[in-house]
Amino acid sequence: MNKVLSVVFCLLLSSAVFAQSKIILVIDAGHGGVDPGAQLPTRERESDYCLDIANVVADVARQNGLTVVLTRKRKDEFLTHQKRSGFKRSTDPAYFVSLHLDQDRDVSKKGGKIYYYTKSTYGTTSRVLSEKIGKGLEQLTHTKPKIEDKDAVVLMKNEMASVMVYIGYMTNKEDFARAKNPAFQKQLATMIVNAIKDTKY
Repeated sequence: MNKVLSVVFCLLLSSAVFAQSKIILVIDAGHGGVDPGAQLPTRERESDYCLDIANVVADVARQNGLTVVLTRKRKDEFLTHQKRSGFKRSTDPAYFVSLHLDQDRDVSKKGGKIYYYTKSTYGTTSRVLSEKIGKGLEQLTHTKPKIEDKDAVVLMKNEMASVMVYIGYMTNKEDFARAKNPAFQKQLATMIVNAIKDTKY
């Protein structure tokens, strides 16, 4: 893990002890830099929208009293899976949420996906959080997301409740228009933060 980020995170964990178990949220904007993720012919990049949404989630989380760590803060910043992992829960409740958009040749395919890893240290809590976010996403989009057990690095290597949230398909006009909408982004962020606050270790 990036040494500077590691130090900052440790400081946040230490200071949280004196704040009577503040909730810590690590927000991972998927992809970034030389790794654009899903990309449309219009050159719109998944990584850019993931960062935009991550910043909205961060704002809502801070407004709700959560301590926030962003794995990346710039659109041109590239992080390996190893740099996105290695976070460990201390005495405070801590959660990792990685944000993504999807793509498919079939432009009719729509809806979200929520991934967790049941064999991780906090696999049960991760599953509960994924189910809560899944229900919330279904209410917002009126499409039931897939909730699956997945052995992704960031889910396996982060020792806290960890989920990957695929908000929808960039290749689906309805999904993508919604994902770009600031009003929806705010609703999504509020839902994710509420799901976190409602998920106990």
